[in-house]
Amino acid sequence: MWPVILFMVILLVTGLIGNSLVIAVYTDKPLLNHLFYLNNAVNPFIYAVMNKRFREDLSLLVRKLRRALV
Repeated sequence: MWPVILFMVILLVTGLIGNSLVIAVYTDKPLLNHLFYLNNAVNPFIYAVMNKRFREDLSLLVRKLRRALV
C-alpha cells in the first residue's frame, strides 16, 4: 500500500495531479487494501495456469509431501 501512497504524494508534489485524485485514493483505501489481498490470493492460481515450470515444480512438491505423509 505504501508504494501507491508514495506515488500519489510524488505526483501531488510535482503538480502532475490535483488534490481531488489524492483524496479519492485516500477515501478508497479500504477498497485498495482488499484488492491488494485479493491479488495476492489469486496470484498463485494465475501462475499455476500460465507457467509450465511452476506446474512441474508444484507437482513435484505435492509428490514429495505425499511420500512424506505415507
